[in-house]
Amino acid sequence: MRPFGRIGVLGAWTLVTAMLVIGCGNDVLAPADPGPTDHPAGPWTWLNPLPQGNALLRVSFASPLCGTAVGHFGAIVHTVDGGVTWQLQDGGTQEILWGIHLVDERVAVAVGDEGTILRTDDGGSTWRAQLSPTRASLAAVHQADPDRGVVVGNQGAILVTEDGGRHWIEKTGTVANDLDAVAFLGRNLGLAAGTEGTLLVTRDGGQGWEAVDCWTTADLFGVQMMGERDWIVAGRAGLILRTDDAGVTWKPVGSGFGGDFFCLSIAGDGSGLAVGSGGMGMVTVDGGITWGPPLRISDQPLAGASALGDGQFFVAGFGVLAGSGHGSNWRTCIPYVTRSLNDIDFGPDNEGIAVGDCGMVMRSLEDGSRWEVQDPVTGNDLHCVRVSSAGNLIAVGRGGTILQALRGEKWMVRPSGTVADLRGIAIRNEGRMTIVGAGGAILRTENGGEDWFPRPSPTTRILNAIAFADEMTGIAVGDLGLIIRTSDGGLTWDQRPSGVQERLNGVCFLDGSSGIAVGFRGLILETGDSGETWNRLPTGTTSELFDIGFTPDGRGWIVGDSGAVMVRDPGTDSWRWVPLGTSNHLLGLAPLSGGMVEAVGFNHTIISLHF
Repeated sequence: MRPFGRIGVLGAWTLVTAMLVIGCGNDVLAPADPGPTDHPAGPWTWLNPLPQGNALLRVSFASPLCGTAVGHFGAIVHTVDGGVTWQLQDGGTQEILWGIHLVDERVAVAVGDEGTILRTDDGGSTWRAQLSPTRASLAAVHQADPDRGVVVGNQGAILVTEDGGRHWIEKTGTVANDLDAVAFLGRNLGLAAGTEGTLLVTRDGGQGWEAVDCWTTADLFGVQMMGERDWIVAGRAGLILRTDDAGVTWKPVGSGFGGDFFCLSIAGDGSGLAVGSGGMGMVTVDGGITWGPPLRISDQPLAGASALGDGQFFVAGFGVLAGSGHGSNWRTCIPYVTRSLNDIDFGPDNEGIAVGDCGMVMRSLEDGSRWEVQDPVTGNDLHCVRVSSAGNLIAVGRGGTILQALRGEKWMVRPSGTVADLRGIAIRNEGRMTIVGAGGAILRTENGGEDWFPRPSPTTRILNAIAFADEMTGIAVGDLGLIIRTSDGGLTWDQRPSGVQERLNGVCFLDGSSGIAVGFRGLILETGDSGETWNRLPTGTTSELFDIGFTPDGRGWIVGDSGAVMVRDPGTDSWRWVPLGTSNHLLGLAPLSGGMVEAVGFNHTIISLHF
């Protein structure tokens, strides 16, 4: 069982969002800027964060300067300057990579779901898939030298190679429990640890294994060998056990930590680190005999650690952090935040603006290819942003927040007269704008956003989005299939039957009569009469769809949860899926010229989608 539980491709992210209380602190978004990263697997480009935004779960260093981290959707990032800068590498897979081990600065092996085994002999310039005898999820790898390696994984999977991975031999029948960690001392003596207190020892480089009783039935996720008889295991509920007689007897090491330890790494000089749930860690300076008090390293669970010696560490927990001073100092190398960018829009000359949780505002002045963080004006979540044809910006959010920036200048707070969450904006011209939100809130301005006045609403449900087909006809959509319509420019509204009960998140019009709304469980509704009536389209998906837009050439785009992207080509009526190498939820999109859109979502993701 993987450290974050047997809960699928999105398991790690799901656990983070369920466990954490999201605050609005300061996050380091981009410690280095290597530039936009084209992904070789499809028509999309990472724009933020850089070099990529998928969760990273394991990290391994061959030297203080050379290291690699791996994670979701086959993510591989590599550094040769001690984590100051990182480069995205192409492993040729979108499987989750759970394990990585660097033999030296050129040779490394990574393993993951569906029996994936990848190897590089040139420092990651090229990665090659190796023939695996199993489809089991592989959790950990130790490559003693360029030729001899051992891999462990689900359902007791143990794979051994003696020829650099040209042939991997499966050693079956030793145990049925999942194996999550492996460590070696030299070429021959090794340990593998897993669920229900499983601990195996090999004395011949992995050819034969025997069980060791380590006096626990707790799941074990970390293992370390300090000597031929000096071993350490770590796992559930703060468990750390140590033996100095090759497993005959075991002594619990009082950790004072009630969470789970997911990884254990101790360098040759005895400085080491155990990391786990809640972003917590514990440091040892004497090879695991004693451990310091629990310390908080990150807001996210920490799944991987690499001890370099002299009190220096790298840890992976959705992002990557570097520690020094035996854990007294930490810096973010690759960020990962559980907050999101919720919406994006572009104005004249393709000047872009994106808004998100905790008042996050990012701005682009280079046709959307480069993004920078602006100073926050509010700490409230911002749900929607729109740019007028003259470049005026309106952003709305939690607690009745309305922000305005005239022609891109300094943001101003506009009084809304409500504390309702505001979620959607429609700009019909420079003077007339309409906002919708929770409790059926409808606000309207006739003077370009300086003053806002409430309008009577036919509902008390949440309204999530609004769009106008023409100057007078508009549609707002919301929870439980809610659709309301105006035919007098937003002065009065009435409900229209949708025929569905699912939440509707987004709506747009192609012209004065044709419109589309999207929502929960793959819902797509279509109208051909300016929103009077709606028909449900088959989609074949249960992914929640959050936003929809059309580029000037008529190409339609939809984005949703788990990296869902759908596209409709100009002149066609059917939607097709576009493979996207991320599981980050995509919450908003903005069309650009040339058939391209940019989408935003979790982990402050900004992605360009193009053909």
